[in-house]
Amino acid sequence: MRLSLLQQLPSELLNHLLSCLPLDSLLALSSTSRSFHELITSTTLPRLARTAYGYSPRTIKHLGFHQNASWVRRTLWARQVAKRWDNWEARGFIAGGPGREFKKCLPTMRMWEVERGVEVVLVGKGRDLEMWLTKRDGGVEVVPVLIAPGRQPRKSGNIGGLEDVTSLARGTRPGEILVSRVSGRLQRLRVVQHPSHGSPLVLEETAQYSAETGAGRTGGGGLSGSTSIQALHSEGPLLVAASTSRTPPSSRPATPSSAPNSTASLAHTLKDLSTSSSHAVSLYSIAAPWQPPIVLPFNTRPWSVHVGPSKRWLAVGHSGTSPLSLIHLDSTGSPMLPSTSLAHTPRSTAVYAVTTPPVDSCGFLNPEQTLLAAFYDSTTRIYDLRVPPPPSDVVSAWDQPRFERPSNEIMRLADPWSDDPAFSLAVGGTAGSYVAVGTARNAAIRLFDVRQAASGGITAFAPGRDRSPVYGLEMEGSRLWGVSEKRGFWLDFDAFLGKDDGERVPFVGHVKGEGGALRWMGE
Repeated sequence: MRLSLLQQLPSELLNHLLSCLPLDSLLALSSTSRSFHELITSTTLPRLARTAYGYSPRTIKHLGFHQNASWVRRTLWARQVAKRWDNWEARGFIAGGPGREFKKCLPTMRMWEVERGVEVVLVGKGRDLEMWLTKRDGGVEVVPVLIAPGRQPRKSGNIGGLEDVTSLARGTRPGEILVSRVSGRLQRLRVVQHPSHGSPLVLEETAQYSAETGAGRTGGGGLSGSTSIQALHSEGPLLVAASTSRTPPSSRPATPSSAPNSTASLAHTLKDLSTSSSHAVSLYSIAAPWQPPIVLPFNTRPWSVHVGPSKRWLAVGHSGTSPLSLIHLDSTGSPMLPSTSLAHTPRSTAVYAVTTPPVDSCGFLNPEQTLLAAFYDSTTRIYDLRVPPPPSDVVSAWDQPRFERPSNEIMRLADPWSDDPAFSLAVGGTAGSYVAVGTARNAAIRLFDVRQAASGGITAFAPGRDRSPVYGLEMEGSRLWGVSEKRGFWLDFDAFLGKDDGERVPFVGHVKGEGGALRWMGE
């Protein structure tokens, strides 16, 4: 059989031409011959699904149907999900069903590879952990998590099960997770028993990390005095923790107000007792918990940390008038000081969340050198780390009519109808180009498409009608996961979702001139 002129083209040129065709044309061409069908379904469609629609076969949305589906069905699904994102068409779900509320706590969450190729959502709520597992039919099962005593010797009999979880970070391999507790205890856990027939997921403690700050060091995984770890982040073998330590009153040096004959007021005494003695960011080797961390003291409280995908830099969000710092790392993961300030503000503020886009994101030119930061002033700012930061005399304020935008700040996202502080941050969605920001009130989530930021975004309200902040967010291709003070939830943009499933999600558009009218997703 004679090949057509198109099939006689060199393979490099033919692949390039096919990459320029829309999906419908590719599907029509694949039905004309066996050779075209094999080429398009094995090469062109997987590339189109990844580059145009952000399809990734290693995320939670690809369990069940996606394990055995052809690339034709996967690409059609990815295109339909992209349309649902573009039209803000989603349904809201409460993890575990309506009426299931957390005990009052500050929950945290993390996407986690529980086993190779299977990602789940792990949630810390008070003292407990739970796993949200996507079933084959697309539903979500809430699985309790138990922590068994490990084989490692401990200086303390408590494995941390009675202390609130403050942050979570991935380990170096599937089934490994790092957990920080309110006491400053930092643990490494691994899966020893997967859930089956209603049984819980069982984790075993394999290590506790020595921890030290400017206030000193203690054994057993605890910090001297009263210490809390606000944030964790890991990248490869590197783990970073942001902590605050308070020196016990008995160990503080005497001050004039604490002298026996002092007449200091009660308010002054309480203020002195509550003053934080030290703040630090500590860098650990996940594989070597016996090694002491590299401790970087901070003058103000660090709230968030993030290691770049290349492990060549570390971003720290903290309080102050220069609330976002960048620390370059050498090839061994050691910091190269001094740090660089990426932002300067006229008044003291804080950065509660920092992150980077997915490495395969199509919404950013260079995801590995792009940093997103959620500020207390309600804005979310995007920085290009390839551009030199501004000098300290160049300040940028959101609440001024005209502000000077630093050269390294390439975009600023905000809801024009709300000035609620930003508490959490995630990037994902179709093509990895959507930004979700959790706010401080009414379980509100700001959603933006950075490919068309000028057209505005929306502020959606999570299921359950909570009045609390959104303390944690995680996002993948078709789902946005979150936790408020009372419950866990997700917004589902899945292409095969039934119209009667889930809960209608109200939202307010950000486009100026259209007012702040409340609408419903999908209408």
